[in-house]
Amino acid sequence: MNTRRYHGLLVASLHPPVARVVTLARLEETAFTSQGPVPLSVNQYPNALHPDGYRWLAHFFNGPTGGTSGASFAPMRPAKR
Repeated sequence: MNTRRYHGLLVASLHPPVARVVTLARLEETAFTSQGPVPLSVNQYPNALHPDGYRWLAHFFNGPTGGTSGASFAPMRPAKR
């Protein structure tokens, strides 16, 4: 979840170091399986979490060079680095 005004995946400055513009705030991740799509992302809204990608989180490790997370849904166990 981006907690600051200029948190994002792609932030550009029109007149450095000011006039920042967030051009890509986040990505929605979905795994497509033979049983149908499985959402891997989650958004927090007042009194709700949607989609329910948090249900598939199997592990998370925060290492010195970045985090690694993995999901678990039969028969797959994808990992993200």
